[in-house]
Amino acid sequence: MSDVEKLIEDLVYEHLIDLVDFDRMSSLEQVVALKLYELQEHGQLGSVDEEQVPDRAAELMERAWHRVIEDPRRYVDFRGDWQPADDCELCKALAASDETAVPPHRSPS
Repeated sequence: MSDVEKLIEDLVYEHLIDLVDFDRMSSLEQVVALKLYELQEHGQLGSVDEEQVPDRAAELMERAWHRVIEDPRRYVDFRGDWQPADDCELCKALAASDETAVPPHRSPS
């Protein structure tokens, strides 16, 4: 990779960081971890022990991000405002966590 490409990559990275809602991403990862804990408690995750659950949730999130990178929908927003799907437990849990979350402090522009 040339120095110019590396510089462009660094600039793109910084722009992508600005696009990510880290609070919402963290909430989603917590919801995923809680669901994995429930599955682990019921013996539905195989030989995964409780201490491995946070790492498994982080790995799941990473794999999902890689899928987003390859998804053609990243070029067009067909969704409008996000609404939880009626048949998605994770969506419902994330929506519930959004309702109880304290809005981030916004400084005046």
